[in-house]
Amino acid sequence: MTNKLLFNRSGMSPEVTCRKGRHTLDPILSRLCLASLICLCMLTVGSGNAWGADPTWTWTASSASDFGTKTSGTITLNGKTWNVVRSDAANESSLNNSCVQLGANGRAQTITLTTSAFSSYTIKKVEVECSSYKSHHSVAISVGGTSYLSATATDSWTTVGKKSGTGSSTGNIEIAFTKNNSARALYIKSITVTYTTASCTTLSAPGSPSSTPYETSVDLSWNSVANSSGYLVTFGGTEYNIASGTTTKTITGLKKEKTYAWTVAAKGDGTTYCALGTATSEQSVTTLDGCSDSKVTYTVASTSSVTPSGAPAGTSASYSSTYSSKYQLTSGNSMTLTLTGYAGKKIKGLTLDMRSNGSAGAGTFSMVIGSSTVASISSATAFDEWYDNDSYGTDYRKVHVTLSDEVTVGMGESIVITIAATTNSLYCQGFALCYSSCTQLGSINGSFW
Repeated sequence: MTNKLLFNRSGMSPEVTCRKGRHTLDPILSRLCLASLICLCMLTVGSGNAWGADPTWTWTASSASDFGTKTSGTITLNGKTWNVVRSDAANESSLNNSCVQLGANGRAQTITLTTSAFSSYTIKKVEVECSSYKSHHSVAISVGGTSYLSATATDSWTTVGKKSGTGSSTGNIEIAFTKNNSARALYIKSITVTYTTASCTTLSAPGSPSSTPYETSVDLSWNSVANSSGYLVTFGGTEYNIASGTTTKTITGLKKEKTYAWTVAAKGDGTTYCALGTATSEQSVTTLDGCSDSKVTYTVASTSSVTPSGAPAGTSASYSSTYSSKYQLTSGNSMTLTLTGYAGKKIKGLTLDMRSNGSAGAGTFSMVIGSSTVASISSATAFDEWYDNDSYGTDYRKVHVTLSDEVTVGMGESIVITIAATTNSLYCQGFALCYSSCTQLGSINGSFW
C-alpha cells in the first residue's frame, strides 16, 4: 500500500491523494490521511518555519507611544520585552512617515534597545528600518557581545532604509542608535529578528571576498561554499539575492570616490543547512575618481595658502579666504584658488573636498579658464544639490564638478576657482584637478597650433 501526501507548493491549497494500487481508499483512511495533512500544516504555520525558512519576529511601528516616555525601563514590542535606555524622554509626535519619531522639538536622541527574548536561539540576522533627519544618527547591532553591524549612518528620513547584520551567535540582542547631531530626531519603522530553532548546520563564510572598483560600479567576487543554495550580498545597506552557483555580483549606480561596506553569506536549504550562513567580515571598497590622466591636489593649509601635491613644473597657486577659519565659509564669505602655468594642458575634471553643516549650507561656485566659465553654480544653491552630492553632512565628501567642456589652457591664461557661501556654512579642505598635457608645436598670437 502506498500513501502519498501531495503538497501544492505554489500554493494556496494543498492537495491530498491517498491510493492503494489503483483504488481509492475507504472513507475512514481518507479522513485519517486528511487529518495528518491538517496537523502537519498546523505545525508548519505555528513554527513560522514554512518550507524550511528560518523563523522571524517583526515589530512594525503602529503607535506614536510604542517606545513610551521613559529614559530607561522596559517596553513590549510585538509580544517581546525590550529594555530601553534613552538620552531624552521627550514625547514622540504622531507617526511620521510610518515611523515612530524620537527626539521631537529639536531634542537630541541616543537610544539603546536590548532584549533577551531570543537568547536561547541562534540569531542569524537582525534588521532595522530606520532613518534620521539628514542622516544624523548611526546604528550598531550586536548579539551576545558579537558585532553584527558596526556603526552605520541611517538614511535620510524621506527614504527610510534597512540596516542589517548577520552572524551565528547567541545571547542578548542590542541595537544602539547614536546621535551625530545635537538637535535632530530619530525615526524607527521596524525591527526584524531571524533566528534558528531547529538543529541545522551553519554554512561557513565564503572565502576570499574581493572587489574591483570602477567610477560608478564595483565587481564583487567570493569563493563558493559547499551545500549552499545561493548567496546573500549586503552592499551599502542593500541586499542582493544571488542564485546558486554564482559567485560574482556587479553593483552599479554608485558615486565616484565613495567608500562602501559589503558582506556576503551563503544561503542554506533551511533544514539540513541553516537558511543563512555566517557572513564574511565587513569589506570596504572605494570607487574611482574617473581621472585616468594626471592629477594634482591642492590642500588648504591656511586662509592664505594651499599645499600642492603632484603639481606640474612651472605652475603656481595662490589662495585666499575672506573668513577667519581656513576651511569654513559663513554667509557672505568666499574662497578663491588661482592657478597659473597650465598653458597647453587640457583640463578634464575638478573635484572639491567639501562638507556643510549638519543640516544647512548653501552657496555659489565658479571655475573660469581665461575668459571662459567652464563650470558654475550661479545662484544660491543648497549644498545637497551640488553636482553629484545629495546630502548635507559634517563628513567631508568628494564633489565632482561637471565641466561644460574639456578646455585647453591658453598662453597667459589662469584657472580661477571660487566658492562663496550664502547660508551658513560651507567647508572646503581641498581641490583636485585632472588634466592631460598637449604637445606644443608653436603659437601664434598666444594660440596653439
